[in-house]
This record gives sequence, structure tokens and C-alpha cells, in this order.
Amino acid sequence: MNYRTLTMQDADFMLELKNYPETRQFAIQSHEEIKREDHIKWLKKNKQFFHVIETRKDGLMFKYGIIRVQDKEISIWISRVFWGKGIATGVLMELSLDNHWCKIVNGNVGSFKAFVRAGFVPVDYKDNYYILRK
Repeated sequence: MNYRTLTMQDADFMLELKNYPETRQFAIQSHEEIKREDHIKWLKKNKQFFHVIETRKDGLMFKYGIIRVQDKEISIWISRVFWGKGIATGVLMELSLDNHWCKIVNGNVGSFKAFVRAGFVPVDYKDNYYILRK
């Protein structure tokens, strides 16, 4: 896997991942679909926290998803075509993430499993989400 800093050219890819109905269902902030203009405005201020997960294979570039690391908090979004293939767990294991943490909404079994498999441990539960720490 390769990780590169997100650019504004990746904005639509990120928006697609964040607007999956399954993703919106487990969002902490809002369950509403994100409008492109709001996303672009927000991303311009925050893009430094995001990296694109990708790899080149047989001359083709595959974008697997996006990871955010901000103040030791981690979020990860994986493209639907790669769900269930261990990509998130692999990324989380590959990166050196000691003393990092995440929030996972109750019911988001896939994300919960990915983080636990990568060595994160539940340490708290509040407001309908778990806090896991590594």
C-alpha cells in the first residue's frame, strides 16, 4: 500500500466515500448527505490531515480509500468495492499508530472489527459510540 497526501483533486473521491448511505448511517456528526460545496469548503481547511490509500498494479492505479490522522485520532474510509477484503485492518496494522484512538458508532461492526484486529482496544463508551485506543 502507498499513502500520499490528499490533494483537492481527490475531493470528489473522498466525498463519494463519505456519502455512502452505510457511512452516513454511522457518522458521528450528521447523518445527512454532504453537499459538494460544503465538502470543498471544509476540505480546503482540513486536507492536511488526510492521506489517500492507493497502490499501482499492472500499470493501473487503485485508490482503496482515505485515512485521517488528526491529534492522534484516526478515521478511515474504504471504497465500497474493497469492503470485506481486510484493507482497513491492513492499513491500520501497517502504520505505526501507538497511542492513537478512534470513535466507532455502535452498530458499525465492520469498522469495529477492523480496528480490533489491528490491535485497538475498547476503552470507553459514550453517546452511542465506542472509543478504542492502541
